[in-house]
Amino acid sequence: MKLPSFVQHLSVLERSRLVKSKKRGRVRTYEIVPERFKVAEDWLTRQRQVWEARFDRFDQYVKHLQERGPDHE
Repeated sequence: MKLPSFVQHLSVLERSRLVKSKKRGRVRTYEIVPERFKVAEDWLTRQRQVWEARFDRFDQYVKHLQERGPDHE
């Protein structure tokens, strides 16, 4: 990855507050903000639960259709 692309990605992460940067002279240092990753992790966990429940319901529906057989379609 070329430096401009890398810096652009870091900029996006900084705007979302997942990282923070400090500039000292010509050197910019980035640091991860762990608390913000916890927020993202919690959101992803909730989304995973929602989708797992949806897939479980879909699986039950497909099994129900299979039990009924092709004559009931």
